[in-house]
Amino acid sequence: MADEKKKNSDNALSPRSGVFGDNASVKNRAAAAVVGGLVADAAGIGVHWIYSEKNAVQSRFGDRPEFVKVDSSRFDVEKDFLAHDGKPAGEFTHNGECALLTLRSLVKAEGAFNASQHASDFNKFFGPGGQYVGYVDGAMRGVLLNIASRLSGCGLLPPKPDDLPKDSYLAVQTKVGALAKRYGAGDEAEFRAKVEKVVRATHDDDATAAFAQLTVDRWLAQQKEPVGADDNQMNSLTAVVPAIALFAGRDDFEERLEQVVRFLANNDEAVAYVLTLGRILEEVILHGTDPSVATSKVVDALAEDEAKLKANEYYGEVVDKIRLGIKTADKADVVDATYDFGRSCLLRFGVPSIVHSLYTTSTFEEAVRQHLLAGGDSVSRAGFAGALFAARHGLNSDRGVPLTWIVRTNKRLADVVELTGKLVSLRE
Repeated sequence: MADEKKKNSDNALSPRSGVFGDNASVKNRAAAAVVGGLVADAAGIGVHWIYSEKNAVQSRFGDRPEFVKVDSSRFDVEKDFLAHDGKPAGEFTHNGECALLTLRSLVKAEGAFNASQHASDFNKFFGPGGQYVGYVDGAMRGVLLNIASRLSGCGLLPPKPDDLPKDSYLAVQTKVGALAKRYGAGDEAEFRAKVEKVVRATHDDDATAAFAQLTVDRWLAQQKEPVGADDNQMNSLTAVVPAIALFAGRDDFEERLEQVVRFLANNDEAVAYVLTLGRILEEVILHGTDPSVATSKVVDALAEDEAKLKANEYYGEVVDKIRLGIKTADKADVVDATYDFGRSCLLRFGVPSIVHSLYTTSTFEEAVRQHLLAGGDSVSRAGFAGALFAARHGLNSDRGVPLTWIVRTNKRLADVVELTGKLVSLRE
């Protein structure tokens, strides 16, 4: 009984912890970032990807466009993109679903990121026949295609030895590919034993069995390579908020976060942007720093980090885009600034807008609402800005995530709360 009481008190989202209104601890700030990011995502599903005139969202939905149902009649078929038709108000977008799957995977792996298991779960949920019904963006499609390629055995086989019969060569491809689907993500010894047994059942010779094990070697090595698409869009930022919450403060923070980023976006530009924004959220989580102060601190440090700037050419661009967002803060509101930056899904457009909002808004509600009013890829921008303001101000507080927004988010938020409590309890 004592152990159970301790377990409950360690849950950062339990009523006893005070996370609803008290954001004094690192665990509570980490938990609030995850929950806040998903609440912001759900708030914007009804107005996502409206690209018409600058004030189109306001003219169609009013000054409070959050938690409206997806209504096709309010979308311009020529200028807007209706991706979430049929979804109810308060449902998660594909961004939120990716973040939720990341959260589940980190908890399942007890505080690590098991890329192989995550690929299996991603394919089962978003792939053909999976539970998910909804829009799948370019990065997600790329991941699914890469996973399918690996599971089918495409590119799996080493070159055929001259003395190995063709039928043996093809049999190995078929058998190892099939067994990899079922056992590849599990225990390596069990996987190898299954391959040995199944191959010898039809080709009981040492040369074929040895070639099969060589193929397993190649398959295992391939699994260490990211399955991510060559993509530089905003979903790679919102999907990793649970990883930032878990790994914040670790010496290997960037190494671990990059692994999660490259699962969805195996792209150097995406890595540069997301790791930098990840550092900003990390600063807020660890120290409760105001997001604008954290942004200035991180970008100034990056601008002086010659080794990092040389290692990835995109870090220089990240510095410029963040400083653009800061510089324009006294000249325009979020809607006008976002229109000028560009409202598409690319990180180079979305990040200056997020940064601008950190300097021109002061609450979760105001920041998220401004991003929704700005249109375009509003949900992606709102999701990360929401995570930052939630980490700073908490849940159900004057400047944090309003309780009225929390209760309007879809019913699976209860699962999010439970999983997030488990996630932050795994922080070292």
